Amino acid sequence: MYTYDPIEAAGFTASDPEAKLILGGEAAMWAETIDPTNMDSLLWPRTGAVAEVLWSGRKDADGQNRTQLDAAPRLADMRERMVARGVGAAPVQMLWCHQNDPKACSL
Repeated sequence: MYTYDPIEAAGFTASDPEAKLILGGEAAMWAETIDPTNMDSLLWPRTGAVAEVLWSGRKDADGQNRTQLDAAPRLADMRERMVARGVGAAPVQMLWCHQNDPKACSL
């Protein structure tokens, strides 16, 4: 997910004038096994990753590709806020990894 670039996927480069016309994106979810009891836990990790790429961009200020390790602290914080509001959001990564060394948990 963190290598996806919506501008590149549309066939543009960042310097193309048309690239500025891309206003956003969407995350789709479909499956035969989704119901109201498991929708939040399945949908949240995926839409969180999509939102991170669409909001922050694929590359950081140094031009390096963003990774899940870059986004993990922000996604963990957002998940905690969602859980506090009653959303059954599943963890994106083990809590231990956020509290200690996230690089030790990357596979």
